[in-house]
Amino acid sequence: MKSSLWVKAIWFRLSVMAVDFVILSFFLDSLFLSGMATLLRHAIQTLLYWYHERVWQRHDWGMENGDTKWRTLAKTGTFRLLTLGKDLLVITFFTAQVTRGLTATLIIALVNSVIYYIFERIWSKRNTKMTPGNY
Repeated sequence: MKSSLWVKAIWFRLSVMAVDFVILSFFLDSLFLSGMATLLRHAIQTLLYWYHERVWQRHDWGMENGDTKWRTLAKTGTFRLLTLGKDLLVITFFTAQVTRGLTATLIIALVNSVIYYIFERIWSKRNTKMTPGNY
């Protein structure tokens, strides 16, 4: 079901928004700006996540009763690459400093990659019926 993709995307997004807000608050020194940057990043990223999942669902590589660990690692890597440039632009805009923007982007990318991998493993185990073509 396509609607289950939205449920998955929303749950993932909520799980990382709080972490991102905390990280950005250290770099922006403003709760308001941290909130604005977090909301903008995640509005864009939710759409990118949904699109990324749609692309991966069309390919059954690594599917054996859900995603295998290798498929999850590949999905983690491709998603991170897709969003890294977007993060750098948004965060640098809010920090107004390339070095601070790059540092915050790299920290967020690392933390979110770990969260994404764990989330994918949990989701895969709970939803083994979700195979290519069932979306």
